[in-house]
Amino acid sequence: MGSAKSQLESNLETRQKPRNILRLPFAENTFDSICSRFQVHKSIARTIARKDVPSFSCERIEMDHPALVYNCRTPNDWANDLALSATYYPQHGLTFAIIYGSSGDIEKAILERLQSINAEAAHPLLLPGIIAELELARHTRLVESSINDIETRISEMKFHPHNARELLRSQIEHRNHLKRESWLDLTYLRNSLSTWSAQLLKMVENAEALSVEDFTTSDDTTIFISKPLPIRPTPERRNEKHRLDFDDEQISAGYVHGAAYTRRTDLSYSEQEVEEPKSTEYYIDDNADDEDKDVYLAQMRKVGGRIKIRLAAIRDDYDEKIRDCTMRVDGMAMATQWSHSETAVEIALATNQDSKVMRSISLVTMVFLPGTFFATVFSMTFFDWFDDEGKTRVSSYLWIYVVVTIVFTAITIGLWYFFVIFRRTGEGKGDEEKARIE
Repeated sequence: MGSAKSQLESNLETRQKPRNILRLPFAENTFDSICSRFQVHKSIARTIARKDVPSFSCERIEMDHPALVYNCRTPNDWANDLALSATYYPQHGLTFAIIYGSSGDIEKAILERLQSINAEAAHPLLLPGIIAELELARHTRLVESSINDIETRISEMKFHPHNARELLRSQIEHRNHLKRESWLDLTYLRNSLSTWSAQLLKMVENAEALSVEDFTTSDDTTIFISKPLPIRPTPERRNEKHRLDFDDEQISAGYVHGAAYTRRTDLSYSEQEVEEPKSTEYYIDDNADDEDKDVYLAQMRKVGGRIKIRLAAIRDDYDEKIRDCTMRVDGMAMATQWSHSETAVEIALATNQDSKVMRSISLVTMVFLPGTFFATVFSMTFFDWFDDEGKTRVSSYLWIYVVVTIVFTAITIGLWYFFVIFRRTGEGKGDEEKARIE
């Protein structure tokens, strides 16, 4: 009973934890089968291994057919990082894609976006664009949290120095540590935003390249048609058109022109929340004329232009966030300088007050020092003001007092000059000579 309970708690804890891209929820042979059916290129391993560096890449390769391989990775410095591997076949308008590290909420958000698309599904940058949208939402939350945190640290600098006496040294060190951590975190986040913005620029450039290289009129272009069909198509329908040389499971796993087709598995939300895509049959139309090709290619160029415009708008949002982060980082540096300046002014005022006190002490000393000196001298036994005969006598050894006083005064002044002035001046000259030699 106890082991079963612990196992149940372990399973619940595992479900509550965010999914890690580097860990798969199934066996290795299952993943090999998935990679084979989804046409996953081996370059995704290198992309996923780059944990803290966001990346986006597109390569033209041959995988039985000319294909474009897309790999995308978001940094794992924060929770809910994602990765994408997609293989796009331009001649068929067919994309096989896998998104790694998606949680239940992310899956729901992706499926909701896919439900609202039609012809856009044939464009290879559809899923990278969705990844960009999800990453924008994640970065927005991170930026707002970091900005609030660093503004709190800036406000903590507005305490009077005399309040520091009430704080323990450990508390002061802890507050300083939090300030440094907030500044470093926001600076790192700003650099990460700049890096991801550069990856978005690559997506924009790829959208332009697709419109020029792949979505232009060519004799090699094959039109991929999609039409809703009954669950059991008639033999006449099957004989009328011939299919791609991909099997049914491959087609149903990919995103193709006309619909977003996925197989529902055990998801964390009900089927009523996200509608099932309509059953659709996909085939090549050999009888498609040049006008159909032009319509299809124009449609893809239009979709590419919309994706490019949206990616450019997302980059503008990132530029604004980068400026906000820079303003807070510079603001914290300026607040630190102001705090130091205010402290320096208060120290100067306190020093001025102390100097006034010292001047008053010096004045009192100057007033009483002559009287004290002469009172001490004339009270010595060198002077006998009233002897037995009523006369005043001065001892013949008075010169010894004068000589000893002068000698020890000279020694004291000499030692002070040697240690305070001469020695420090010599060390400074030695350092200057060493600097010149080096």
